[in-house]
Amino acid sequence: MRIFVLTATICISALIAFQAYADTHVKIEKPYAFATAENQRAGAAFMTITVGESDTLISASADVSETVEIHDMAMEDGMMKMRKLDTMPIEDSATLEPTGKHIMFIGLNEPLKEGESFPLTLTFEKAGEQTVDVAIVAPGKKPEDAKDHKGHDHHDHHDHGHDHHHGHDH
Repeated sequence: MRIFVLTATICISALIAFQAYADTHVKIEKPYAFATAENQRAGAAFMTITVGESDTLISASADVSETVEIHDMAMEDGMMKMRKLDTMPIEDSATLEPTGKHIMFIGLNEPLKEGESFPLTLTFEKAGEQTVDVAIVAPGKKPEDAKDHKGHDHHDHHDHGHDHHHGHDH
């Protein structure tokens, strides 16, 4: 009988430990943002968030803008409208995308440049703070295109429109 009680106690302890881990487990995949134009004052980040057990995204922060908010795009009266969300509950997973929920950067300090990246901190009710590196891609690109860049894209593909000083005789 003693062995059974001991085994049951170990199983229950393991279950409780797993439960605590499950509560706080968050996976953030393919965080990316679109590059912005010189005079653009806002930008947005997209990603997939998977939680071990239901959690709530309560805030986001980054140094790239004056304000960082959680937003949602939804159809209202036949028009697509954006609204600020105070929090974003997540049951299993949530995909943040251009036509739905996303992280909004308002009052950009400078344009988001393709090929670069920046840190974004997401704060969850249970999992606490999670910081990810957001890859900046050309508008309209897919998140898969951003996955392996991590801000270390060494291909010189900026300033193509102003290539006047390379000594080429045309």
